[in-house]
Amino acid sequence: MITKRSPQEDSKATIGATNSCPAPESSFARAAGVWDRALASGVDAALVLCLSVILFVLLCSAIPANPAVRSWLSNSVHVAGSFAAFWAIVSLVYSTMFHGSRGATLGKQALGIRIQRLSGKRLGYGRAFVRYWASWLSILPLMGGFWIAFLGPQRRTLHDWVCGSVAVRAESLQEVQLITTS
Repeated sequence: MITKRSPQEDSKATIGATNSCPAPESSFARAAGVWDRALASGVDAALVLCLSVILFVLLCSAIPANPAVRSWLSNSVHVAGSFAAFWAIVSLVYSTMFHGSRGATLGKQALGIRIQRLSGKRLGYGRAFVRYWASWLSILPLMGGFWIAFLGPQRRTLHDWVCGSVAVRAESLQEVQLITTS
């Protein structure tokens, strides 16, 4: 059930409420909450981890019984390093493809959040790719790039600032359907 807020309550979280960026095409777009975004990221992390484990096991089981390859895989450090690289690739593809094509990963779709450009247009694959790498910059200095989302009404993180994006909440069922079908 979606509850309607008064214009005074919405003015604090409406995109374009400050003079620092233009309003998107939809004047009803509201910034997505920081904790909702964190929950969506947790859902996405779990999905990517499960997908990575399944694909990595399938890939390793398909490797021929070459003694040199098998001895290399018997070292746990090699396996851990290989899995970390594999996970990073799966994570990059997952994030870039979903943000670029649908404007939201599966976790964001489940919570009714979409990522869009400040103009309200679709993010696109190029910006989604840059946003993925910029999200690592948000992590590095003690998650500082995420903490800045608490400072402004638009709740933008460092990677949002880098690629000119904003996370908005879909206020209606129609907007959620647009996320999943477009």
